[in-house]
Amino acid sequence: MEDVEANTQDIRLYKQAIASKIIPNQGKFNPLATISREELAIWSINTLGLDEVGQMKNLIAVPVNDADKISLGKQNYIGLAYGLGLIKPDENGNINPQQAVTWNDLATCVTRLAVMPVSN
Repeated sequence: MEDVEANTQDIRLYKQAIASKIIPNQGKFNPLATISREELAIWSINTLGLDEVGQMKNLIAVPVNDADKISLGKQNYIGLAYGLGLIKPDENGNINPQQAVTWNDLATCVTRLAVMPVSN
């Protein structure tokens, strides 16, 4: 990762996250970038070791009003994250997949992930 110093204390964790498909290997870590709720769903499903389910051709239903706003090929990630309670729709029944993640979104997701078993 060209934007992370080789002697950074956490470089080992970044490399492990890439190897585990938790974060993409794009050559840059880009620590100041924001992520969308869709990206949070992908990250959380990959963290659980369920990326193969996320990539299945059989689609997981996502019973939200704005399911049509989910990017092509990402529906299963959203469906799993929704089904596991990692992300929830707003009061209008929208999942807002392209909306930037709030601290509340992140804290809720990470707290729920912390108590879930990881598939290896």
